[in-house]
Parts: sequence; C-alpha cells; structure tokens
Amino acid sequence: MNLAPIAIFTYKRPEHTRRLLSCLLANPEAAHSPVHVYSDGPKTAADAPAVEATREVVRSFDIPHLELTERPRNLGLARNVIDGVSALCAAHGRVIVLEDDLYLSPTFLAFMNQALERYRDTREVMHVSGFMYPVRLPRGTQAVFLPFLSSSGWATWERAWRHFDPEASGYARLAADPRLRRAFDVDGSFYFFHMLELYRQGRADSWAIRWYLSIFMRQGLAVYPAASLVENRGFDADATHSTGIVPPHMRAKAQPFRAGALPDPMIDAEVLRAVTRLLGKEGTFHYKVVNKLRRMWRELTERPVASSPG
Repeated sequence: MNLAPIAIFTYKRPEHTRRLLSCLLANPEAAHSPVHVYSDGPKTAADAPAVEATREVVRSFDIPHLELTERPRNLGLARNVIDGVSALCAAHGRVIVLEDDLYLSPTFLAFMNQALERYRDTREVMHVSGFMYPVRLPRGTQAVFLPFLSSSGWATWERAWRHFDPEASGYARLAADPRLRRAFDVDGSFYFFHMLELYRQGRADSWAIRWYLSIFMRQGLAVYPAASLVENRGFDADATHSTGIVPPHMRAKAQPFRAGALPDPMIDAEVLRAVTRLLGKEGTFHYKVVNKLRRMWRELTERPVASSPG
C-alpha cells in the first residue's frame, strides 16, 4: 500500500509533541510514511523559547522521512492547518492530519490508510476520522458513517479538500433556513451553528467548523472506526482553545482496534441516534451547571497565592 503523508501541527507544547511522536512511531507504518511537521511561529517574544523547545523535540526523534517546516511568524492554528493540508493534498492527493494534543493507538495509521484506499473514489465520503464517540455499537461493526466530522486525528483526499470553503459562504443559507440550521446542528443536539457564528465574529480561530460546513453543504459523510484509535488530551492547562474540562463526547480512549473489510457508505440510524444523544448531553441544564462549577473551581485553585509580607 502506498502510505499517505502525515501532517503534524505544533506550536509551543514540547511535552505534548514528544508524547504524540512517541505514540505515532509505535505505529509500524510510521517508519515508511512521509511525515511533515508544521511548527507555527511565536505570537510574542515570550512564546519563542517554548516554540524552539518544541522544534528541538521534533529534531530529537529519529523519524526516517521527516520534513520540518518552521514558520517564521505566527499564522494561528487555522491558517497553519489549512496551508499544510492544502499543500500535501496538492502534492500527494491525500493526507493524515494530527495536532500535538493527541494520543494514538498503535493501529491508528493502519486504519487511516485502509480507509483512504477503500473510499478513495467514493465521492460522498469526504473525511476519515481516527476518533470514535464513546457509544455502544452493534457487534461485528467495523466502521460507521456520520454526517459530521471529528477533527481529532483525521484524513482526507484532494478530491474532497478542493471543496473546502475558507470563506464559509454556506453560512447565509443556514442563517436563512431554520430547518437547514437544525440539520447542521445534528437535529438540534449540538451547537455547531453557534461555533460557526463565533468564527464569523472573529472570536474563534477554527478551520474545523468551516470544513464541516463544506462537507455538510455537499451532503458528505465521514467514516469512523468502530472503536476510537485516538484520545484527545488537549483539555489541560496548556490548551489554547480549551476550558480544561473534557466534554462527554470526547471521553473515548484509544483502542488497539483493527478493522476487517470496510462497509459501503450508509448511515446506521441507531448509531446516529446514540451519538446525537451523547452530543445533546452538553446542552442540558445539569451539564452546564456542573461545567461552570468545575471551571470556577479550577480557576480558584490555580490562582497564584500572594506571599505573606516580611
């Protein structure tokens, strides 16, 4: 099998990057895969040492087919991802995408390459996810299809990425059509449209919500493994876009799952309902109250304590 190139996006978290590279190299395919690391430049002079330390971590690993791109200035996560994914799709026709806050199963690359090959020419499948939501699936399931994506360890093809709409021009249709907007929010269970509004207001630097909108407007699908091959560990104190509290739908653990023959694209209504119920938990009054209390406690306990005078 011709292995897909891997794009890794880092910033200023050297230990996260070390952990990601360690588990990536536990995948046998990593030794034969082109690996492109895109290291974003520092936002401020204060960030420069951590950025350089992260780059030193990358250089310290014996990665056979490594190309390290050191951004001279800060692009921000979205621009860094869009630029890197676009370049590799243009050069190789497909790409596997990782950020530095992920922990991978040793079977992650096997599934990603298997799915990229299996659905290479299947127009409606636009996204491969390495993550799977923590829901119960029918026995014998190898993969499932959902009409929305997960950005925690993913892959795509040039044929799909060419439809990426960086301007989020589909927003106008959603804003004008409540039924379409509800469908975009997975039958009203999740706040995707709100995330899109935050992006448009300049309050969220998100490539993922624009990629989801691009897929949604073309009625595309994402394929997921039956068990998660990715664990998102980006909800800690160093996270740039996180409150530090792991939401219910992100609590899956990476499993050493190997898929058999992958199925033809078809959404299983029961699986979709299970995931929808899980996503909906974040909109409940109970979850919001508990989440707020946890955030307040974290802010209180992490606040620096002034030393006593004299």
